[in-house]
Amino acid sequence: MEAINSLQNTQIDIASKFRNKAAGSVLLIGLALAVMICSSQGVMLPSIDKPEIWFQRSGSVAVFIAVYLEYIAQYQLKTIPELAREGINLSNPYSNYFGWISKACVALAVVGTIVWGYGDLLYLVAA
Repeated sequence: MEAINSLQNTQIDIASKFRNKAAGSVLLIGLALAVMICSSQGVMLPSIDKPEIWFQRSGSVAVFIAVYLEYIAQYQLKTIPELAREGINLSNPYSNYFGWISKACVALAVVGTIVWGYGDLLYLVAA
């Protein structure tokens, strides 16, 4: 009986950690998008720089966040089968969720790379 309770407590602790990492990942994706949007609107820019340059720089922030989150998502996706072998089943909700985060990170990295490389031109075309 004690072994079953211990396994259940371990599963709850691990599920809580996965949930926190997933929620944090979504928040960081939102932060990366907010940085790009705010810089495109000229929020909190130094007066000596042009807004198109800061929009272009925001692409590097988005790429950095995307690469970091992709690493976390891939690590979590690799960990789920390892935990299942130990009797802790988290595969359904979390593998789907981290799979979605992984795809969102790839999209964020692509958008961030385009903004990083051509953000000044995109800004001028859109203005």
